[in-house]
Amino acid sequence: WVGNNGFVENPCDPLITKITGLLMKKGLTEGGIRPTEAEACDCANTVYALFSETFRNWYEDKTLHYIHPDVLENAIKAEFNGLDAGSSCTPIANSAVINEIRAEMVIHFVETAITGWQFERFEKAWCIWLSENSAIDWTKEKLSERVEAILKVRRIQQTSTSDLCNCARDILTNTGIAFYDWMQLQFASGVAMADLPEFQAPAVNLCSGSTFESGTAETIRKFLTERYNAYKKASYSLQVVVNLLSKLRNVYPGATLHDCDDGSDQNPVRLGSTLLGNYPIKRSLQANETENISGSWHKAKKTSAKAKPKKLSKTSKKTKPKNPLQS
Repeated sequence: WVGNNGFVENPCDPLITKITGLLMKKGLTEGGIRPTEAEACDCANTVYALFSETFRNWYEDKTLHYIHPDVLENAIKAEFNGLDAGSSCTPIANSAVINEIRAEMVIHFVETAITGWQFERFEKAWCIWLSENSAIDWTKEKLSERVEAILKVRRIQQTSTSDLCNCARDILTNTGIAFYDWMQLQFASGVAMADLPEFQAPAVNLCSGSTFESGTAETIRKFLTERYNAYKKASYSLQVVVNLLSKLRNVYPGATLHDCDDGSDQNPVRLGSTLLGNYPIKRSLQANETENISGSWHKAKKTSAKAKPKKLSKTSKKTKPKNPLQS
C-alpha cells in the first residue's frame, strides 16, 4: 500500500512537542522567565498553525510536481523567511529562538512535501515517461552502428590495426557520460522538463591509428548532439520516475484495538487479521482522508466491517487446551 496523503494539519504532530521543549528551554515570557509547559505548548501550536497555513498555500499548486530536494528546501526557506513568527506569541517574541524554530519547520515541511501525494505524483510521472518514451523507437536508433558507419566512410587511411567498433563505443561512452552529467546539473538546478536547454555533445576524439577526412569529428559531434537532444525529455522523465520510485513508502492506517464489549473504536484492529499502522490517528482528519490511501486497504476494511467477532461464551473461556503446547 502506497501512502497518498496530502498535508493535513496535525495538532498531535511530534514537531509540536519538540517546539514546546525548545520554548521551555530557551523562550522568555514578558516577565523575563521561562514559560510553563502549558504556555510553551500553546505557543508551539500557534506557531505550527502559522507555518502550516503558509506551507499549505505554497504547496497547493505543486502537489504533483517533482522538485529536487535542494531546490525544494530553498523554496520553502524563502517562504518561511518572510513570516513574522516572532510576534505570534510572547515566548518567541522575547527570545532569539525563532531561527531555531524556523529551521525545524523547514526540515519538517520539506519532508512533508516530498512524501505527500506519493502515489498520484508517481502515477503522473509514470504516465509522462510512457508518453515521452513511446515517441522514440529505440530499436532503430543504433547509435553505435551509425557512428561506426561514419568512421568507415570517412576513413582515408589505416596506418595500424584500428577497431572502428571499439572506437565508436568509446565515442558514445564519452558522450553518454557527458549527457548524464548535464542532466544531473539540470535536476540540481531545478530546471523543469519543458525548460531544458540544448545539450551540446563534447568534442569527439577519433581513433588512433587511422586518418579521417577533415571535419569527421565535428560531423559525429553534431550527429550525437542532435540525437541526444531527442532523448532529453524521455531521459528526464525516466529519472523522475526512478527517483520517485526509490522514495515510495508503505503506509498503514493507524488503528485502535477492537473491544468486543465496548466497540467504540476507530478503524478497529482484530488480532491475527490486521496490520498495525505507522502514522498517528489523533489528527484533524478530513472526512475523505481515508480515500487517500491507495491500495486494497479500503476493500479489506469494508470486508472486515461486515464480520463481527464472536464473543466467547463462559464455557469456552474456561476450556483449556488438551496439549499445553497449543496454548
